[in-house]
Amino acid sequence: MKHFVCGEYDENNLYKEVNTDNFFKELEQLYRKYNISISHQDGHGAFILEEFDQFNLDWIKSAEVQPGLRDLLNSIKMFKIGDKVRIIDAMDSKYIGKIGIIEEVSSHSPLCCKLTIDGKSGSWASAWLFSCLELA
Repeated sequence: MKHFVCGEYDENNLYKEVNTDNFFKELEQLYRKYNISISHQDGHGAFILEEFDQFNLDWIKSAEVQPGLRDLLNSIKMFKIGDKVRIIDAMDSKYIGKIGIIEEVSSHSPLCCKLTIDGKSGSWASAWLFSCLELA
């Protein structure tokens, strides 16, 4: 998807284009992952995409949370290094029910972590999705 940058023109005096595909792809992934979307109070008009600005981040973070969303947000699992967790889902069923200790947590989506299981340190190649774990 291309968007035109208002007020900026190319050599032919046409609005400059920017490709926003990746930005919107990741934004959609975040929307779907957390089942949350950014809206507009009256549903009319459009938002402006600008270079990162702390004010804009603060503005979007001050959004009003609609009823029912608090429970959804509170249900999202978050783990930290050192947490003791039980594996509740795995491709290899011999891991289900095992206890692990979180060594490292990913800093990006999908949220996952490296575990020490049975005294053996894990790797990112065998990382565990948060959805496969619960606190032990």
